[in-house]
Amino acid sequence: MKEMRKIWIPLCVAVLTALLSCSDDDFTKTIFENESVQQDKNSYTYAFDAYLKATFRDPYNVDFIYRMQDIGSDMQKDLVPASYEQSVQLAVLSEYLWYDVYRKLAGEKDVFLKKYSPRIIHLIGSPGYNTDGTLTLGYATNGTKITLQAVNWLDYRVIEGTRGLNYLFFHTMHHEFTHILDQTISHPQAFNIISTGLYNSDWNNTPEEIANSNGFVTAYASANTTEDWAETVSNYVTMNQDVWDNMMMVADFDWESIDFRDNQQRDSIQRLNNLTKTAPDFYNIDSIGYAFKQGSGEYKWVRKAIVRDAMTNAPVTDANGNIQYLHNKTIKASDIITQKVELARLWLKDNYQIDIDELRKEVQTRQYLTNDDGDFIKVPDVNGNLQYVNRLAAPDPENPGQSFMETLLKTVDAFKDN
Repeated sequence: MKEMRKIWIPLCVAVLTALLSCSDDDFTKTIFENESVQQDKNSYTYAFDAYLKATFRDPYNVDFIYRMQDIGSDMQKDLVPASYEQSVQLAVLSEYLWYDVYRKLAGEKDVFLKKYSPRIIHLIGSPGYNTDGTLTLGYATNGTKITLQAVNWLDYRVIEGTRGLNYLFFHTMHHEFTHILDQTISHPQAFNIISTGLYNSDWNNTPEEIANSNGFVTAYASANTTEDWAETVSNYVTMNQDVWDNMMMVADFDWESIDFRDNQQRDSIQRLNNLTKTAPDFYNIDSIGYAFKQGSGEYKWVRKAIVRDAMTNAPVTDANGNIQYLHNKTIKASDIITQKVELARLWLKDNYQIDIDELRKEVQTRQYLTNDDGDFIKVPDVNGNLQYVNRLAAPDPENPGQSFMETLLKTVDAFKDN
């Protein structure tokens, strides 16, 4: 069962005329008031405030707000402020994994981020808990502001998974930034017809696997063409190759979501599911499946579709006794996803002079260790499975006595004496 679900508030719901006019911006001055206010050097937050001014406000006209503002938050939700320590961590990571990447690779290096960056980044400590069981982890407003939530969950030692940096923050950042670029120069209309008839307003009740098998990188991508576009770009950029390959493999199977006839059936299937963890050689998680909680609180059972006897509905095995899985779609879902990525590749290159593959490699080499040839290093985990190595948590090659993340944090400390 999934630990959590994610929802973004689509950027397209905002009033488009509120977008900043790129051509009219004066990039030489800040758009914010109180620029000349002197900061108290005796303040505990002085170094961080000075860092934010020098890193975001001065070069990009971006106000990085870590003191939660009620007026800029969802007043219908119970929210808590971001902790100071994790705000500092997210700020240096935003510079390292987002701003520095685009500054390095964008065609208009000197003005790209001044043109297209959000003008406000607002941090909130907790996620937004929604009545349908989903969580709001981030959203954009009018193309000028990005709110990042769940900051107090930040753990730089974890990159993948539902508590990892990508899922909680950087996927959201690239998603919302893609919206901003898309509203400046619209994505190609050819993209909008690829999945005609498959978009689903009930996406939050759609298991990821079923969305993948319909040609979407996530369930949220199946909401509409605009979110599909942003999800395709952001997931391609942030998913490491193993995670991406697994998603593409999942996409090419047929999946089914079934109702429980009664509680006895649910309990029986759940026991089988539990056995896949204790006796994986005898019980196959792919054919048994898992429970998927819907927003209503009810559960569906999600599993790979297998070949069944037309009369008895019993599984039909091959000559070796192995279960046979269904692949009935005339067009492979992985090919559909690849087609969407290709359109994104051309769009970014033609309109913003950004190579999406270079962007992806740059983001991920900043997250994971590579060898001298630039290949990603993998080491076995406790189960013997090869895993990428978190660069942030690894020792800094130039300062082996500290992690690379500690080195990044020292860029803030350097402002103490300024």
